[in-house]
Amino acid sequence: MSSLTITRTIAARPEIVFDALIEPEGLKMWIGPDEGPVLIAESDGRVGGKFLLRFQMLDGSEHEAAGEYLEVERPRKLAMTWQWQNHDDRTVSRIDVLLRAISVGTQLTFTHSQLPNDEERDGHRDGWNGSLDKLVNALDKRAIAEGMRAWAKAITAKDADAVAAHYASDVVAFDLPPPLKTVGFDGKALEAWFNTWDGPIGYDIADQNITVSGRLAVAASLNHMTGKKVDGEQVDLWTRSTVCFRKVGAKWDVIHVHNSVPLQMDGSGKAATDLKP
Repeated sequence: MSSLTITRTIAARPEIVFDALIEPEGLKMWIGPDEGPVLIAESDGRVGGKFLLRFQMLDGSEHEAAGEYLEVERPRKLAMTWQWQNHDDRTVSRIDVLLRAISVGTQLTFTHSQLPNDEERDGHRDGWNGSLDKLVNALDKRAIAEGMRAWAKAITAKDADAVAAHYASDVVAFDLPPPLKTVGFDGKALEAWFNTWDGPIGYDIADQNITVSGRLAVAASLNHMTGKKVDGEQVDLWTRSTVCFRKVGAKWDVIHVHNSVPLQMDGSGKAATDLKP
């Protein structure tokens, strides 16, 4: 018999990682070694509970596995049997996952044992490496999306300190007001802008697309700003936003932000502030 062990550092709390390993919606994020779809993700996450997983790879092939949970100790430990349902080799093997809280999130140790031979071990190692890379990527995207929602709430509350917490000290901004470029977070300017609003600022993020590559990420979205200015003007404005992030430990810091509206190309030079998605 043969076995393999893989470790990953994940920028998320053990509880979040554990749930992604056992809940159907979590499993859909990462099962399968490439970007092919997960077709079935059924999971009864308790000792003696069964799971059934089926995924399609980009080459069109489909792979189905089933098993039973042997140990379920959230958020520390998970053990299960593993058996391919549509492969020639239907050996029942074992998977053990250990999660340990560390300063930057979670240390995951993944062991797949009782494999029939070294060839199967090597094939499974390639597959699990691809799947676990997807898990890390998916949880990074989730963390960025949650951070963006917290940032929007801080704008609504007009909390400059909470907004500043999302930015790197050397952030480069191409923003709606002049100048063309700013370097570093200008808290005084943000406070002054907050003071031009009468009451809370409505700030919603829509049509968000997040791409993660290693320790860098980009989020593009359409942002909707609403509210009343102190002079009585009612604001209902959609803007385009591109935000770039750098991962520092478990935190995604904003290193570049670009907010804009389209420009009328009829020679007027006016901003197109009345567009809706």
